[in-house]
Order: sequence, then structure tokens, then C-alpha cells
Amino acid sequence: MIQNGLIEELLQFHRQYNEDRIGKQLEPDYTKGIFQSIGFKEFHNYLMLSDQDRQSDKGKDIFKPDYTKGIFQSIGFKEFHNYLMLSDSDRESDKGREIFNKSLDALVLANVQYAKKQNQWVRNRLLKCPDRMVPPVYSLNCTDLTTWAQSVTAPALHIVQSYLDNRAPTGIEPLAQEYVDPSYYNAGTFNCDVCNRLFIGQHQYEQHMNSVKHRRMKVKMERQLQHILRNQDPRDTKVIGDKLRDQATT
Repeated sequence: MIQNGLIEELLQFHRQYNEDRIGKQLEPDYTKGIFQSIGFKEFHNYLMLSDQDRQSDKGKDIFKPDYTKGIFQSIGFKEFHNYLMLSDSDRESDKGREIFNKSLDALVLANVQYAKKQNQWVRNRLLKCPDRMVPPVYSLNCTDLTTWAQSVTAPALHIVQSYLDNRAPTGIEPLAQEYVDPSYYNAGTFNCDVCNRLFIGQHQYEQHMNSVKHRRMKVKMERQLQHILRNQDPRDTKVIGDKLRDQATT
């Protein structure tokens, strides 16, 4: 389904569009029609190339997306990068199918990880906030797509309509608020020596310590420490080495 979805749709559109464009020598207007769709503008220069050119240095230079910015942060682009770089013929080969399956596995894993982050965000922002007025949160069972209308659509519409009518929905209860000691959010200040940042409240500090940004900074400092120990006289770098070592183990 995925193979016949966005990837094939993009390729098929650009094949047809390129033929018209080459004949008419037109430039696309990304403010109108289908060109506004996510993916067309980002992949335009790469998809304009022939299969042969995509495999060349020219193609590789064009298609060097930054997966920390813009549309390329979306789930799917990074996971299918290697597959998108293949020519049409290579995609039908054993190697192409192997790369596709690996990309698909990576996509499934990324979705699972994202779902965990979403659940954690809901709990922290909506169920563990003693000092904030937050709306009730309802859990709907969406595991069975064959019963989506009954299990998700109908109760969701009922909840929204009940809210608009200023009454509690019937037949469904919101998730219980999780008690958290208010001092967990407010008391004390905490300093991260690795990132050189000050946090007010244990909650904010623990969130930072578990963040990707903190882990990356920690890895960076560990590399700096290893570089110093490898390339410098330990007697001359003992002070800075000890400091970096302490910060890296924080």
C-alpha cells in the first residue's frame, strides 16, 4: 500500500509533468493546484532528473536533505531515503525490494516511537498538571479499523457535541488525572553542567536530562574528552580532562 502511495504518486505525477514541461519549457507555480502538496516542491529538482542522473554525483548533490528541518522531519522521508535514491529498474530488483522492506521496517519503528512520545506528552501535559486547568481526556480504541465508525467516529462526535452543548458525554468516562506532588514542578533549581542550563523544578530538569538534545551534547563532550586524551599530553590537560569527564558522566 505504501509503495503505491506517496512514492508512486510523486513519481507518476512528475513523469507526466516533466514531459509537458520539457515541451512547453514552463516553470511550476507552487502556490497553485497540486503543486501546493507536500513533497512536490521539496523533491522537484531531484525528480526532474533521469534515472541515470539520479545515480550520478549530480543527483546525489541535489538530493541531500536536512532531516532536522522542514518537510524532511516528517516520518517517511528519512526512512525511505535509500529507496527513493534508486532508479525505477533498481526498485524492482532483489536489492530494491530488500531496501524497501528495510525502509518499511524503519517506518513502522518510527511510528511506534512517535506514538510513545505522543502518549508521554498527553500524560505529562494533560494528566499530570496539578497547577493547570486542562480539558478532560478520553481514550478511544482505534486498533480495529473495521469498527472505526463505531469505536472512534461515533464516540468522538458524541464527546465534541456534548462539549458544545455544555454537558457531560454519556457512556464514556475521561481518563483519571494522575496525582503529582506540586512541589515536583515548582521546588528547587537544578543545573545541567553538560548543557550549561539552569532549570526551575525537578520536572523540567528530568525532562531535559531525558531529552535528545541533552544526550547529543553528552555524546559530543565524550568525543571531545577522547580527542583530548588521544592527542594531548595528559599532564597538560588533566584539569580540562577531569572537567569533561565529570560532565560526560552526568
